[in-house]
Amino acid sequence: MFIRLPAVGDDWLTSYAPGITQTTKHWSPIDGSLIQNVALAGRAQLDLIFEERGPNRRPTILELKLLLSSLSEMIHDMREALIEAIQLETGFNTNDASELVDDTTRFLRDFLPPQTDFPTSLQQTYHANGQYRATLLRAVPWGTVAVVLPQNAFLLVAATCMANALATGNRIILRAPLQSSRTALILETAVMETMNLSRLIHFPLCRSLDFLTSAYASESPLLIHYMGGSQHAPDLMAKAFGQGKHTIIDGQGNCWCYVDETADPDFAAVTLCTGSTRFNGQTCTSINGAVIHPAIYDRVRSRLLELMAKLKVGDPRKVESAVGPLFSASQATHCASSVSESGGTVLVGGGTDECYFEPTLVEEPHRDSQLVTDGIFGCCLWISTGTRSDFTSRWGTNKYPLCAAIIGENMQPVEWASDLANVARLTINADPTVEDPFAPWGGYPASGVNPVTDVFAKYQRVVQVDIPAPEQVFARVPA
Repeated sequence: MFIRLPAVGDDWLTSYAPGITQTTKHWSPIDGSLIQNVALAGRAQLDLIFEERGPNRRPTILELKLLLSSLSEMIHDMREALIEAIQLETGFNTNDASELVDDTTRFLRDFLPPQTDFPTSLQQTYHANGQYRATLLRAVPWGTVAVVLPQNAFLLVAATCMANALATGNRIILRAPLQSSRTALILETAVMETMNLSRLIHFPLCRSLDFLTSAYASESPLLIHYMGGSQHAPDLMAKAFGQGKHTIIDGQGNCWCYVDETADPDFAAVTLCTGSTRFNGQTCTSINGAVIHPAIYDRVRSRLLELMAKLKVGDPRKVESAVGPLFSASQATHCASSVSESGGTVLVGGGTDECYFEPTLVEEPHRDSQLVTDGIFGCCLWISTGTRSDFTSRWGTNKYPLCAAIIGENMQPVEWASDLANVARLTINADPTVEDPFAPWGGYPASGVNPVTDVFAKYQRVVQVDIPAPEQVFARVPA
């Protein structure tokens, strides 16, 4: 099916209500060119969207499969337009942008929800106050899922949330980062062309504060799913809790890697280089720092210097460019400041030019520096010499311990996971930025823990149902 989309640089003014006047322009970090001028939904329009209620039933497996397969085909047909939009918005190179689109297509094509609800319905019987009772756990939809999406993987994450919201019987309101407006509008076009779901899926382009304020004020039952900077999490959780709304936070990650003395130095260096620079270092699983065993430190360091010095920085649409710009000039400046304030020795890179930040290798930064404790959202890697005990003892200073990577022979995952407090993902002998789109996520709900569950489970709440039980149920139980 051929669909004519507004060209890059043109106005794309989706009208949320008659007389809308708010618009905003967005520019590419690659060269400062205009990506799109788009219309914004205000509080009045958002309040109307949030007033609606969720569906009366879940779709059948067949209905869901047909819907998502059609959407997968439509996104495949729009592949080139989506790759172009993602590159203009993020500065990712062609391989990375293509991976996001192709993973999205595959996810929607192959998605199937679990055959049973999570958690598995349990039954417990008891006798009290002259009655025989049974207690069951049942998973039910939240009603509405309101999602604040990240810029670095907007398309894939939006598809993941959308498929799971529909599968669990929810409707979904997706707030795209405004810098990803063109990708969001292309996705909305694909959805509306393939699905009659105008009441179940909404893509309002709006400011995040307006979106969250309308979500807090909504009288409809809903779950707020936030993906973004962790510094906003405490305030968001408190406000949501005060309004009786449940919250899940998928915040930033500060991925550290340990390289054991049994590791192959060349493999370790390649993994560290790619793991810190893919997607320009802008994922929550990008390797930010590495502790390398003293026995092989010099060999890994030497190979890393060679690899990172060869990386070409420039327009990511060109084949020779391995690394493109960050999302903004202020982000590049922040990365450079974090490096200079770390107290480490810059071995490679460190320079900035507008939105561009050179791939950077820093040696032995201070352990309490922000570069080490908070991580960095850019193509930068710090390295330090140390043993396994050094790595595990330092892990507690990692403020955002979402992911860890281990390189070496005969690593024991259970032992490592036990030693690394609150780690949600552990990769052994692999680049942690390479992920299966079907993998379950970590995420902080309002309790502050970091469980790993699939999105299907997250998008349901569990209710304890206490019902009368037939007396014969107890006949087999000794008095």
